[in-house]
Amino acid sequence: MYSLSKILNLKKMKAAFIFFAVLLCLHHISAQPAALHAPTDCCFVFFKGKIPSANIKTVNKIDSNCSKPGFIVTTVKNKRFCLDQTFQVEASAKGTE
Repeated sequence: MYSLSKILNLKKMKAAFIFFAVLLCLHHISAQPAALHAPTDCCFVFFKGKIPSANIKTVNKIDSNCSKPGFIVTTVKNKRFCLDQTFQVEASAKGTE
């Protein structure tokens, strides 16, 4: 049969194992903050047409964590379009951009 000292030793080892397992899990969770912060504005389909410069309100670069690079253009009517990196702004009727 086991002596009292062996039983206490086994309980200490079990407690130490559980403690280190919990620490390992906590470290794994805290080491991945990028996985918890996913980009909110990614584009997978891009607009092929032209947008007149007079209609453009804002142009924002797509988050670098997205799989496809490009821009999100918001018009003065608050419509949003995804454009790839090669998009060109159509000149306004007055010839100014």
